[in-house]
Amino acid sequence: MKEPSPSQLLDTVADLLQTGAAFAICTVVRPPQAAGAKVVLAADSGFVAASHTAPQAFVASSELAQAARRQISEGVSRTVAVGEHEVFIDVCIPSPRLLIVGAVHIAMALCAMATLSGFEVTVIDPRPTLNNRERFPKAKELRVGWPEDELPQLRMDDNTYVAVLTHDEKFDDPTILYALPRATRYVGAIGSKKTQALRRERLATAGLSTEQIGRLRGPIGLDIGAQTPEEIAVAILSEMIAAKYHRDGRPLRDRSERHIHV
Repeated sequence: MKEPSPSQLLDTVADLLQTGAAFAICTVVRPPQAAGAKVVLAADSGFVAASHTAPQAFVASSELAQAARRQISEGVSRTVAVGEHEVFIDVCIPSPRLLIVGAVHIAMALCAMATLSGFEVTVIDPRPTLNNRERFPKAKELRVGWPEDELPQLRMDDNTYVAVLTHDEKFDDPTILYALPRATRYVGAIGSKKTQALRRERLATAGLSTEQIGRLRGPIGLDIGAQTPEEIAVAILSEMIAAKYHRDGRPLRDRSERHIHV
């Protein structure tokens, strides 16, 4: 692959930003003779482009690709050691996408709170009397249709979060069956433990593996004693943010790491 000029490298970054793909710009910090060399790596396809100063062995390094993917997954930019190089991995991730299935009261609160937290929210529900701008003014997109028709038209990847909030098998099962086998970051569904047990039986009968079913967050949300729709939305959003940063949602007072917030 021919190494691009600096302007071509910028064009490549611009193209990636347009597509909404997650990627990382890896810049050599040390040693001095290689400092400033850049490699662009996409989360889904690996090497995309490199500056003309980047050593070929460094560009082709599997260790660099692994480090970049790790930081993209964590959503954190930092300097890491890659062989003989110190590299600043600058993570570029589009806004996380939240797909809410079921235009219920909890969905209204979750949409508003998630939008404030940086999520791009799409609400899916075939009922126009519920799924409308009056109830969801902050949503990026409203899809008035059934999940089995709408979901295949939407991007599903590690930056996708799915919250199923209807208590209705006609909505819930098609959504979960579609989302769990894909590379979604989070799939959660509302319902009691009894409801979840019956749901998991149906998912197994439908052919999902034990590992796939184990990805389902159900009952949805963290255990904070939530009662009202707004409180339940806080519990769901908290669990999604924990999933975003690979955290378990334990109290900060129990955190052993030096830094409380990255």
